[in-house]
Amino acid sequence: MFAVGRSVSVVALVCVMSACARAEPKAPSAPVAATISKTDDSTFCLADEHSSLEKHGEADPLPALDRRFLKAHTRARAEECRRLESERLVIRFSFGQLEARWHGEPLLGGKVDVLPSEYHAVKNASHAVFLAGLLFDDHSKEAPVHVADAVASLDDAIRHLHDGSSESAKRIPASLLPAQERLLVETRTAIAAFGKGELDAAAQKAFFAKVRPDVLANLRTVSGALVRGLDATVKRVRAAVEEKDPKAWDGLVVLVTVSHQARAREIGVQYFERLLGEQAGEGARNERRLIVSEGLGKAPQQYGLLVAHIVDQVGSQRVFDDPLRLQWDVLADDGGALDELFRR
Repeated sequence: MFAVGRSVSVVALVCVMSACARAEPKAPSAPVAATISKTDDSTFCLADEHSSLEKHGEADPLPALDRRFLKAHTRARAEECRRLESERLVIRFSFGQLEARWHGEPLLGGKVDVLPSEYHAVKNASHAVFLAGLLFDDHSKEAPVHVADAVASLDDAIRHLHDGSSESAKRIPASLLPAQERLLVETRTAIAAFGKGELDAAAQKAFFAKVRPDVLANLRTVSGALVRGLDATVKRVRAAVEEKDPKAWDGLVVLVTVSHQARAREIGVQYFERLLGEQAGEGARNERRLIVSEGLGKAPQQYGLLVAHIVDQVGSQRVFDDPLRLQWDVLADDGGALDELFRR
């Protein structure tokens, strides 16, 4: 979908490995551990205790040993949460907003919306086309009401866009206004015809073909504006932190959150790939400094994923002599069992 928030569901976690592979950790301050159900905006970073599926009872020594491992992993992540909050330079890019912190101090006054406000209205106009597609597939008993409500909303939006009386209409660049009017008028016509039973499958297909060029043009326009806004904001962060410490940028951690659907070519991920000079690829197995988190909406969970990534890379380096071995399924190497099952 076109919602910038969902497209950008970027957690780009950037961890310089030399900074992650460190000496013995300092003693942690107050515990950071919490359960996901208790997560709120007052929690900076979530280090919840993972449960085990073992059901052999408290007295069985191997499950008891495993529980000690899980508790130790929680303590390590809680310490990384403390370190992340108080000692690191962190950029978090999530759902179109960028937040930067250095030694626990917010930079740039807090969260920054990297997409200029005039482009949100362009995004909203494009969503009308996706709304039409959803309504065409709505077979509930309330479907006629949904169609009527959509037509009324489109009438209202078209009127205000045409006379320039709404805030959205005032913000849209003049060069983009004709395309938004076309989209809304064509969508209103199609939905109204559908509501009367006058838009069959062929006509629906023709409608989408007609509006597609304007939707694609809007997507490119908004994406370009977002990338330029993101780059300008990142440069402001770098300038601000280097005034405090010229070496601070070298220890950067970037946290980018994306939706599952948008992951492969999410625009924020593409930006940080270029900035850092590395490819994230699919899955976490190639993620060294650029880490992508999917579908985590709250900052504490996003930061929690980052610290888990750091802890697991350190452990993976020690056990496997490979910092990325725990970034892919530890059971993925089946010793040829899959080949045996599917041998032809």
